[in-house]
Amino acid sequence: MTKRLTALDAFRGITIALMILVNTPGTWNHVFPPLRHAPWDGWTPTDLVFPFFLFIVGVSMYFSFKKYNHELTAKSAEKILKRTAAIFLVGLLLNAFPNRIAEHNIAWQAVFGVFLSAWLSMPWWKDKVKPSLLRSLEWLALVILLGLFLFTLGGNKLRVLGVLQRIALAFGLGAFTCLLFKGKSLIYALIAILVGYWLLMIGMGDLTLEGNFQRIVDLAILGDPHMYHGYVDKTGNNIAFDPEGLLSTLPSVGNVIIGFLTGKIISEHKDKKEAVFQLFLYGFPLLLLAYLWHPFFPINKPLWSSSYVLHTCGLGMVILGFSLYLLDIKGRDKWAKPFVVFGLNPLFIYAMSSVTVKILLYWIKGIGENGEVINGYQALYQNVFVAIAGNNEWSSFLFALFYVFMHWLVAYFMYKKEIFVKV
Repeated sequence: MTKRLTALDAFRGITIALMILVNTPGTWNHVFPPLRHAPWDGWTPTDLVFPFFLFIVGVSMYFSFKKYNHELTAKSAEKILKRTAAIFLVGLLLNAFPNRIAEHNIAWQAVFGVFLSAWLSMPWWKDKVKPSLLRSLEWLALVILLGLFLFTLGGNKLRVLGVLQRIALAFGLGAFTCLLFKGKSLIYALIAILVGYWLLMIGMGDLTLEGNFQRIVDLAILGDPHMYHGYVDKTGNNIAFDPEGLLSTLPSVGNVIIGFLTGKIISEHKDKKEAVFQLFLYGFPLLLLAYLWHPFFPINKPLWSSSYVLHTCGLGMVILGFSLYLLDIKGRDKWAKPFVVFGLNPLFIYAMSSVTVKILLYWIKGIGENGEVINGYQALYQNVFVAIAGNNEWSSFLFALFYVFMHWLVAYFMYKKEIFVKV
């Protein structure tokens, strides 16, 4: 299939819209339960969004690597490494902006500013230099920027991992796996990853927040200051535990691999109806396997359990199958066009949504309902949405919808101007 799949672009766009929606309520004190993550075991609709995106990364990867004939070559390996490093760097930038950057001395900031400016401006002057020079400059900028972050961790509390870092690592590891292993060997590699992770988790620790092996690994390698501290232990204290941890990146590669195999199914069936049938044929059994595995390795997003991988990928295949039938076969795609707009610049819009939140939080001030000085995020929520609907779940939800819509306007502008940012 050479034509773009509307279903795939729409599915990707819906996941990005939902990622922004669940990340930016007006206040975390008032959020509808389906828009919260499950506290530990189990799942809510919110717990499906991130793994769906990784699944779509795998589907898209199959079509993207067709030009390399799905072989691991010097060119395909370089593309994988460069994209992995670039997305990981963007994730670090989002974690560091603005406070962790400001903590460094002037010399560090000067070098950082020069190479960041050079890297970000490359799309505008790439046609003015030789491709070989551009390639060298791009790698130089990536290595220096990553080095500035990673070799100065001792003096700050920068969180190393995060959503974009997981996307980067899952893409990189998944791409190499999918291009190295062919046919049944790739399926065996997938089984080895999921079963091996399960055995590690139950053999080297327990499946609790405090005692899981993923946390043990992150504490040993990253250290407490560089981990996420948003979880609360049994005593009510915040605890270092990273839901995008190093070890749990391993099973997240499973989402990418299953997505890649899904892309292969779609690509190899010229009859789209047959492709839909195949997606259902594999999707529903994956769901069944997930629930059979659940008593032994519970569906759990923070641990990214193997049953969670099968559950989210099974649902992903079924939803993509329905979408393919509705949008690409029946042509009922008018309702999906706004989401397609999101789906064409997904990582740029997601990164932008994080930057604008931090600008509102740290750089813009407003006046609260009692006359006190508050940050711009709170001011917008209180002075507009609370005034309209009161301080409740509905006003918080309306704020999130507004935030999604404002970023959709940016995505729509880029779409109309045919601006597509590729990391």
